[in-house]
Amino acid sequence: MKEMLIPILIKIFLIFTGLLLALFIIFTVLVDYNPQDVMTIKINHGASKKEVSIDEELTIVSYNIGYGGTDKSQDFYMCGGKGTSVVEKSTVNKNIKHILEQINNINSDILLIQEVDSDSKRSAYMDQIQIIRDKFKEMDYVSAFTHKSGFVPVPIKEPMGKIESSIMTFSKYNIEESKRYKLPDNIKWPTKGFKHDRAMLESVLLTKNGKKLVVLNIHLSAFDEDAKIRREQLEFINEHIKTYLNRGDYLIIGGDFNLILNSVNIKFNSKEKKPDRFEYFPEEVLLQQTQLIFDDSSPTARSLSRPYDENSFKAVVDGFIISNNIEVIQVENLEYDFKYSDHNPVVMKFKLK
Repeated sequence: MKEMLIPILIKIFLIFTGLLLALFIIFTVLVDYNPQDVMTIKINHGASKKEVSIDEELTIVSYNIGYGGTDKSQDFYMCGGKGTSVVEKSTVNKNIKHILEQINNINSDILLIQEVDSDSKRSAYMDQIQIIRDKFKEMDYVSAFTHKSGFVPVPIKEPMGKIESSIMTFSKYNIEESKRYKLPDNIKWPTKGFKHDRAMLESVLLTKNGKKLVVLNIHLSAFDEDAKIRREQLEFINEHIKTYLNRGDYLIIGGDFNLILNSVNIKFNSKEKKPDRFEYFPEEVLLQQTQLIFDDSSPTARSLSRPYDENSFKAVVDGFIISNNIEVIQVENLEYDFKYSDHNPVVMKFKLK
């Protein structure tokens, strides 16, 4: 009797496991975010200025806020650490509060933010889009998803669960048009249902000389082998911007490139070996009408292989690509010692020629 029972129990277990797996696959297909290649984005108005002035000093900021869950005490399993990215609500609240204070003190004309959660387990389901919107009511803003998953099943011991995360662009000048463009990736089904949905968020502002100021907010891939996908994403962006450049519009591409912009000789006193995911920016992809702008005097990102200390690997991965008809007055990385995010913000002061 016992000999007959064991095979039956094994069969029941296998059938049950198979059903659970099938249900999970069906669930991921049904809830998978599958945006169109190009999407028109709703503009939320608050700005009172209509057109950008020429020869007037302007300030743009880019800041990857790490959903309020990547402060200096955190690490992350995908970067070689142990953390799962799921953080206590009180920690997220504290980090977002201080990050908003930092941003508010800069008083930027244009603000680019990456990794803003709106309904994610990892950030205690805090609607950070609404919180940030309420903080900067006198600016136009747009947002676009860059990671939307119904359930991320890893790591097994403590799954990240639901994730909704976006990039956001704010402007003191009216945003006339905004679109989300899907960036190339090599992610296949079924893992595509769990991974990032990389995109660039385009915002078009009018200027007083009739040209357009086109601002692209980007957050490129992070874990692709040898940065092949990141290169494809840059080449895709190049093809997109050629029309603007050829007709003399102003162009700013800003955000988290997930590529090292500073020289290989600049170590920032880091003793930790460079993680494999940190690759260098391929300068040969830059178009002749553009230039790469960054500050190499201090880092903008740190390794998440362990909680932050002075020996952690650090690099500049946040900056801007601009058209040659823009004059840079100053570019500066603000040194916040990665206290509330694994990134520091970068500030660029500039003029339109």
